[in-house]
Amino acid sequence: MKPLFNYYVIGIGSILNGKTIPEAHNTAVRVSAYVCTREGAMPEIPDSLK
Repeated sequence: MKPLFNYYVIGIGSILNGKTIPEAHNTAVRVSAYVCTREGAMPEIPDSLK
């Protein structure tokens, strides 16, 4: 998956799970930052970032 697609999916998923738009954006930014600092194409996302 491309990073932009993942960012979009995380944001929409967060909104569907009851987060506000600012909360969803914050979650997407944190997950994107985590992924960009890891080796490999699809690192495992820790529960603390979900």
